Amino acid sequence: MPVKTAAYNAVTAITFSSRQILSSIFNLFCNYIWM
Repeated sequence: MPVKTAAYNAVTAITFSSRQILSSIFNLFCNYIWM
């Protein structure tokens, strides 16, 4: 069970960080378009 929990936490952290990176890239792109 601990291994499964650790894997789940790792996947969740990677997904969350990648979502943050994608949203920041999207914001930069929108700012570039609207300049």
